[in-house]
Amino acid sequence: MNRLQHRANLRVVVFAVCCTALVATADYDLSWWTVDGGGAMQMTGGAFELSGTIGQPDASPQVLTGGGYELTGGFWAGVSPAIPPAAALVSSNPATEQSLWRSKHNIARLTFDADITAPGAGEIQIQEMLTGGLYGADLSSGCTFTVEDNAQAHPRVLKIWETDTTLQHRKWYAVRSTGAWAGVNPFIVQYVVQVGDANADRRVLNTDFGVINAAIPIFKAADDDRRDINGDGRVLNTDFGVTNSKIPSFPVAKPAGH
Repeated sequence: MNRLQHRANLRVVVFAVCCTALVATADYDLSWWTVDGGGAMQMTGGAFELSGTIGQPDASPQVLTGGGYELTGGFWAGVSPAIPPAAALVSSNPATEQSLWRSKHNIARLTFDADITAPGAGEIQIQEMLTGGLYGADLSSGCTFTVEDNAQAHPRVLKIWETDTTLQHRKWYAVRSTGAWAGVNPFIVQYVVQVGDANADRRVLNTDFGVINAAIPIFKAADDDRRDINGDGRVLNTDFGVTNSKIPSFPVAKPAGH
């Protein structure tokens, strides 16, 4: 072998060794991909996201395997549907720890940060708050639960309406969900009943007379009008009588442990 041939052979050996080293040490990436006829990726709206393909030509039930790897062709094989986040309570009307003011047909609205459906029986409890952090019997059967749209036309407001006389004057109640209501995070809202509290100061005094008197007569009041004390949908002299029977009623402390 002459010197020229020896140098050529040496170059080939060195080149082969370098290529082998590069192949052995190089990182590889086998990301999710498709060969298809078009579509749109990551379209979002609210809490949802949609990725889709159109006319995907590689659809096949056959699974290709080799070593520790597996390749499945088809219509997004193995993709699990996204689960939207649970709705969380963001506000209530009246606000928590404020008063409910009627002798019957009390009302509250709870607003959430995502769409909701009406709770089933027992998925929300309405209970008297007792000393020691305890709760009384569930009174939710004495109320109706209706989902309403918010200002953006999304079903995110829960209207709670007392069907008759379930809640008692000068008692504290908790409206709470402990996780049974599907798609909604646990929450608690606390109210004290002060029948006649037209000005929302958690007391019933002569000042409430002035608030009611200034509104008389209203023959079709809003369902959450605080001047409608007897819950008949009107503001009339009869509301004076109900309020007068409760004066004076000073703030009620929450039971210990709550």
